[in-house]
Amino acid sequence: MSPASNDPWGTLPDDLRGDIDSVGFKSVEDLAKGYVHASKRLGDSITIPGADATDDDRAAFRERLAQIEGVAQMPTPDDADALNALYTKLGKPEKADAYQLPEVDTAKVEEYLGGAASEEFLQGQQAFRSGSW
Repeated sequence: MSPASNDPWGTLPDDLRGDIDSVGFKSVEDLAKGYVHASKRLGDSITIPGADATDDDRAAFRERLAQIEGVAQMPTPDDADALNALYTKLGKPEKADAYQLPEVDTAKVEEYLGGAASEEFLQGQQAFRSGSW
């Protein structure tokens, strides 16, 4: 910028000038501060893989998500180990005898089984397994 010019963007192409103007930068210092701030934000962000992402891109994304406290990934329904790990994180006891079950009136067992799974939002594989009890 020459001392006679008041336009700090005078030597930039029009498309860049328009972008800078639309963001509201008034000086080179404002632009530099904005760049530093954006760089810091991008450094801490996680980009969701797009449709053209490779398997390695998706694996890196899942690995990065796994490092974040309180974030759980939804496993595929056929991955029993991953489902168990997820539900254990959500509070499922490690062993079946650790459940604190209420006493049940045997006359109401059929009624309970008919509606409990639905009321508790259980998926088919989570509900009582026929013939296993």
